[in-house]
Amino acid sequence: MVAGEATVEQWLAAHGGSARRETLGAGTANTVERVWLAATATQPTRSVVTKRAPDDATALTYERALLATEALALDAFGAAGLFVPRVLHCEFAAVETGDETVPGGSPRDRALSADVLALVLSHEPGVPLSEVEHPSERPSPAEHGTLLARLHLVGTAAASERDELSLFGYPYRASTRSSSLRETFGELIRNVVADAERWRVDLGGFSCPARDGLGSEASDAPALVDELALFAAAFDEVTQPTLVHFDLWPGNLLVSGGHFTAVIDAERALVADPTADLASIALLENVETWAADNAAFVSAYEKTAGCPLLPDAAAMARARLWSIYLGLIMFIETVPRAYEGDWVEPHRERVAAWISLNLDALRTGAREGQLSE
Repeated sequence: MVAGEATVEQWLAAHGGSARRETLGAGTANTVERVWLAATATQPTRSVVTKRAPDDATALTYERALLATEALALDAFGAAGLFVPRVLHCEFAAVETGDETVPGGSPRDRALSADVLALVLSHEPGVPLSEVEHPSERPSPAEHGTLLARLHLVGTAAASERDELSLFGYPYRASTRSSSLRETFGELIRNVVADAERWRVDLGGFSCPARDGLGSEASDAPALVDELALFAAAFDEVTQPTLVHFDLWPGNLLVSGGHFTAVIDAERALVADPTADLASIALLENVETWAADNAAFVSAYEKTAGCPLLPDAAAMARARLWSIYLGLIMFIETVPRAYEGDWVEPHRERVAAWISLNLDALRTGAREGQLSE
């Protein structure tokens, strides 16, 4: 990882200058561009990817210090030999230290309050799995499961070896870091619900009706926080932190020739437990049904990881809780990101249905005694 005082534009100028640019990933939190660098005496024309952080005024709480986390995650995954983009340069916000303003340094050397303003990343080969239609050009489910297991093995090792990954939560969001995953998850939910209130997004449709002592008739957002706390005992058995990607939908998996070539966009990475990654892998699906329908994926994962993917009711509950958290992010972000088009309302409806499906499954499990505080 390379970091210093130069801005991204200065780095680009020093490496041949920008010959052409293309905006990537419209609608994502960051501003992302592919930049073709002009040929130099020692380098041919080549391309890199630049990422710029969103304005804090329009960012959801988890999106603050987003790029610092991504740089750290890519460094951890890449150091273990996984195919992820290399961090070529970090542009840091200045940090006030007494009378001094200190730029530069790497994410591993900076305080938790440090913000990365922009990144320069290597451009990786392949096309998104989401764009590959012919089955013969898609990786096998076994390869997919093996990839996830390798990410988790590396993520667990990194959490054991790096102080900034030793606690659950977002490494650069101090308020979310804890040795208790239950406490961390509670803070994440409080943050996203506060985002909903800030952007006036109504979450009342997800509140639990009064039945069997669960929830109340109240339709305000705090009722949702209280209800999710009832299911948080599912996190108590997790004592080993694992760095997870948390955005492994097909658009972030690059493929070529029927095999994976890279995992990209680690901006949502956090330290959690392995079930968190099922939220994006089984995106908008019932995770229990997904697991039953993807036996080859699950088998390959368990063979490589050396442990079950969903061993018990508590693990299934965690997968559902992480799905609810990701769903709330997706439901709320449509407002500050000002999404437009005929697709927006159907998208919000699908996400809302996914949140409700997982809430209902947790409520059913609680009534049947599968979970207790």
